[in-house]
Amino acid sequence: MTETTHAFYVSDEYNVRFLKLKTGLRFETTQTVGNAETTSLEGDKSYGLLLPSASATFNIDKTQYITLNFGRRIRRPGFKDLNPFTEQKEPTKISKGNPALKPEKAWAYEVGYLKNFDKFNVGANLFYRDITDVIQKTITEDENNIVTEQPQNAGRAYVAGYALMSTLNPFDFWQLTASFSQFESEITSGDYRGDALADQYKWSAKAITDFTFPNGWSVQLSGNAVGPKISNTKKESTIWFADFGVEKRILTNGAFTFRMTDVFDSLSKVKTEKTDKSVTNETEYGLGQMFLVGLNCKF
Repeated sequence: MTETTHAFYVSDEYNVRFLKLKTGLRFETTQTVGNAETTSLEGDKSYGLLLPSASATFNIDKTQYITLNFGRRIRRPGFKDLNPFTEQKEPTKISKGNPALKPEKAWAYEVGYLKNFDKFNVGANLFYRDITDVIQKTITEDENNIVTEQPQNAGRAYVAGYALMSTLNPFDFWQLTASFSQFESEITSGDYRGDALADQYKWSAKAITDFTFPNGWSVQLSGNAVGPKISNTKKESTIWFADFGVEKRILTNGAFTFRMTDVFDSLSKVKTEKTDKSVTNETEYGLGQMFLVGLNCKF
């Protein structure tokens, strides 16, 4: 399979006192050609899209501003989603792609606010995406209890939510950054109307704390949590993990780094898949704890 994309992009920017405007327009054409030498499967699919975008920043005063963003986005199906050949994951479970898949298109809208104080700042964003040709992995089960998973274009859907973020600098040597986002999604047309998007989690949170010490030492600890993914046919549990890093600057342009990922060895997903005839539970584990040591030097 070969996919070729050609694109042309123009943009302009305008600034006047308290207002900054930026607009852009991208035109692209994509051609996907597939040919299976061992079978008679062939495919040739072409499409062109206009993707406009615009953003505006309003400076209320020196400490706060509002942002507005608007644009059209595209998410193309991956190779695995398009590959029509059958992959047998288990004796009673197979998966295959769909060469007839169309890319997802979405109109995205966002408004944000940020306020700066002496030792910290706070911000909030509201966003909404109107999606067409939604790609969903569907699960069916035949009379022989063979489960088949295949992506389909499921109609129209929306994703809406908000994000909160803040950065705190209580001391010169300490900085704390935290963010939290919550999402809501629903398929509004097609065979899966009323279902949530299968790949959309419910919420996410992240916190990063940085310490800077004398003699070129710095330490970072980060924590991440991602809420569950829940749809009519699939569910993935909440996941959380933490990373730890140390850096020591050496000489003029060098640095020695040490990093430990998944400090508490907690990264795992509990998955549930439902069909009309069965329920399947499985646990997917991450790579586990990893220790990384590096030496960087800039010339």
